[in-house]
Amino acid sequence: MMNLYICSTIRNLMFSVLRAAEESDVNSIILMIVDQQHIDPSIFNKKVLPRNVQVNFIYRNNIRKLVDGSPVGHFFRLLASLNIKTNSSFRSRYRKWLLNTLSQELCLTQLPSKLVLFNDRSRVARLFRLAFRDYEVIEDGISNYSGVQLKPLESTWRFLTGHKLKKRYIGDDKRCKRIYLLNPENAPDAIREKTEKINFLNPARVSGICSSFFGLKSDAIKEGTLYIIATQPITAGNLTGSNFDLVIYGKVVEFLKNQGISPAFKVHPRESMNRYQEAFPDLQMVESKIPLELLIFGNESKCNIISVYSTAGMGFEKFCNRLTLIADDESERMAEVFDNWRASEKALDERVFHTLVKNVGL
Repeated sequence: MMNLYICSTIRNLMFSVLRAAEESDVNSIILMIVDQQHIDPSIFNKKVLPRNVQVNFIYRNNIRKLVDGSPVGHFFRLLASLNIKTNSSFRSRYRKWLLNTLSQELCLTQLPSKLVLFNDRSRVARLFRLAFRDYEVIEDGISNYSGVQLKPLESTWRFLTGHKLKKRYIGDDKRCKRIYLLNPENAPDAIREKTEKINFLNPARVSGICSSFFGLKSDAIKEGTLYIIATQPITAGNLTGSNFDLVIYGKVVEFLKNQGISPAFKVHPRESMNRYQEAFPDLQMVESKIPLELLIFGNESKCNIISVYSTAGMGFEKFCNRLTLIADDESERMAEVFDNWRASEKALDERVFHTLVKNVGL
């Protein structure tokens, strides 16, 4: 038996390694797509991985070129994009074709029998979904809880095909049999019955295997840093595109500095660190290619992770306080909240004050 994991973020990768290491009697291959977060494969130490775990770094563009290199490939990609349900005979033939086509890219020695995804809607994930009868999902981030609003065409198609959901949720496909979440009690009603709590965050493996695999250095963050601002690209309300996120982070920094605190920035891997270095030149910028959870794990003092609205630190509450400026019940109307902050500097100041003072007593 072999499990196949498809990842596209460093957090996905960390969770895959931990889950695969936990299932020591099962061989697992983890495919990490490096294009999305501009990952350099050379920074990882694969020698420290358990014998049953193999990590291969792949490029999305290479996969597309290989699949699109023949008429058959175009046909299969069309079926994958339409999420066509297939029989076992087709799946077996398609799986062999897909893995043979991508053999040089994937370095597979046997056919996997189980598929584990994070974002089951990505183009690469769809290609692999077509090859399996069903699959499982592990938490990818906020979208697991808030969902994504359907576009008009998607909404019309769902209505015509008998689907009642007005949002798209990771794992809402009938072929997804299980969804592993850090907080399944907060899952949307549409997928809640499929959810299970993540139970593979083994402290020994996090501090041992993952720290070595990701190349975590002892000086990755300044000693005594107890406040980390975790950034992320947010499209709601054009927050990042309009640079209003920098205004928000500036308010947080100003408030902390007035309390004699110098925070560090943990820039999201998909964002430019230069953007934040220019805005906050006197603050520490933590290496973006290391999962935030590795930085805070095992700290003697609890670290405070501040974000606009991110899952950063979720599941690691033993080691950190997760502080979000957007409340959970505001996640579906973030754009409205941002517009309110744009219109009223006082409202933004009050939110920063309320979030930090109420939660950590500054």
